[in-house]
Amino acid sequence: MKGIHMSDILCRPFSCRRGNLTIRGHVFRKNTGVLPTIIICHGFMANQRSVWHYAKLAASIGFAAFTFDFCGGCVIGKSDGRQSEMSVLTEVEDLKAVIGYIKTRDDTDSSRISLMGCSQGGVVCALTAAQIPDEIERLILFYPAFCIPDDARRGKMMFARFDPDNIPPVVKPFPNEAWGCLRKRCNKYEYIRRNHRL
Repeated sequence: MKGIHMSDILCRPFSCRRGNLTIRGHVFRKNTGVLPTIIICHGFMANQRSVWHYAKLAASIGFAAFTFDFCGGCVIGKSDGRQSEMSVLTEVEDLKAVIGYIKTRDDTDSSRISLMGCSQGGVVCALTAAQIPDEIERLILFYPAFCIPDDARRGKMMFARFDPDNIPPVVKPFPNEAWGCLRKRCNKYEYIRRNHRL
């Protein structure tokens, strides 16, 4: 980025717990001392690496920027948890656990916590901020997936189709063969183009 020296940004791992699950992430910062905090949440099936560019930019302007993988919320992620046990509501609890962890650190200003989220991460940030409004200074949402409740009521979420009056215990967003493609890091867009009509 022009005018910003990303080589000055420090990136360090962190971890915290939600119940018996470990949440793993990274904190990006340029300055020492007590800094305002921004927590940046990834979208559905993405992982924290997809928002690192936002974290580096936030760190370059003086924030302690935290990213993490939702428990069970990634195809390839570092946090504990299974995808079949993940929901928007468990992701809200993950985010609250990260907020609680940040409040224990002596290098962050717990009165200045901002949330930033992309897609489903945006929905999670909005729900969390609504539950604890006095603890959140700013809310920044990029293309928040506020369509999730309506899609669920229609029985159509991403590529998954189901009877909304008889929801199965596990709803897979892709057919089984697509999961293999995603785990092998193949071109998922090519897979979708060949196998699904939108």
